[in-house]
Amino acid sequence: MTQKDRLTGLIIRYLAGEIQEQKLKQSEEWISYQFPDDLLELTAEVWNSDAPEKLQNQTEDSWNIVQSSIRRTSMFSGKYLLRIAALLVLAFMVWWLLPHEEKMIQITNTKSEPLCDTLPDGSIVWLKQYAEIAYNPEQFNTHIRELEVKGELFFNVTANKDRPFVVLTSKSFIRVTGTSFNVVNDSNFVEVYVKEGSVQFSNLFSDYNEHSFKVDLRPGDIASYKSSEDAFSKSRLSNPNRLAWQTGIYHIRQQTLENFIIELENTFNVCFLPTSVDAGKYTVRGNVRFNTINDIIDELNRKFSKKLNTRQLITIVSCTE
Repeated sequence: MTQKDRLTGLIIRYLAGEIQEQKLKQSEEWISYQFPDDLLELTAEVWNSDAPEKLQNQTEDSWNIVQSSIRRTSMFSGKYLLRIAALLVLAFMVWWLLPHEEKMIQITNTKSEPLCDTLPDGSIVWLKQYAEIAYNPEQFNTHIRELEVKGELFFNVTANKDRPFVVLTSKSFIRVTGTSFNVVNDSNFVEVYVKEGSVQFSNLFSDYNEHSFKVDLRPGDIASYKSSEDAFSKSRLSNPNRLAWQTGIYHIRQQTLENFIIELENTFNVCFLPTSVDAGKYTVRGNVRFNTINDIIDELNRKFSKKLNTRQLITIVSCTE
């Protein structure tokens, strides 16, 4: 669901009396689209009149209603012309807000290594394996740069204060003007880590309740939201390898080989065959360049093969074995 769709729902809820005007104008959708106040007042006035009752159904018959109203009248008084003009404005607004078939560009990374692509505004995005991104090329670089994501992605956003960059997930949105950040959107879980600049992270759509949040994140901040539990958390990042998948460099702090194997299992969600040597007796440290975890494993096996007189120190296996 795009912000345009959500703005439609918010305006309809306002006209129906379900939410107050203040709530509508505080929403991210209203702020992003900069909807004219005078048009909202005119819309509300016509909505509450007794003539255009069918418009309250938000159907595409709005234009036909206006046309039939014009044909039924042979004498156009000044007052009636104003009423018709108001109906025309409302019909146009409803038509503009109604969902239309949009031409979307979708990018999916099916490879094991990260996929890098450049967006129409010059922003750069890295997609982890199985990640997806979708946007409307005709609307993306206008008054708002809006896109939808799945999986894990890293953005280096071209600065533009006049055109906010908005990342949508099913339960939250991320708003920036120029920064670099990492986002994970997996089922009902969303995580945002800010590397540079600032990011606004929120779940404020049409429903306002005690679980709503809207926070500004600074460099080093990492925040997550689990929608199934309405659980929000924010902290400082302590893992130096949080962006290793994007940078291609894995920092190995000094530790035992045994602990490092456990770290790799937790970081990459993989499992290894038990090693034939006492990994607790040996230490590792340094940086490893890699595209996939296999590159790290190959480097470990190469380094320890002669020292430990073993050809294969560690081997990836299915975690179900």
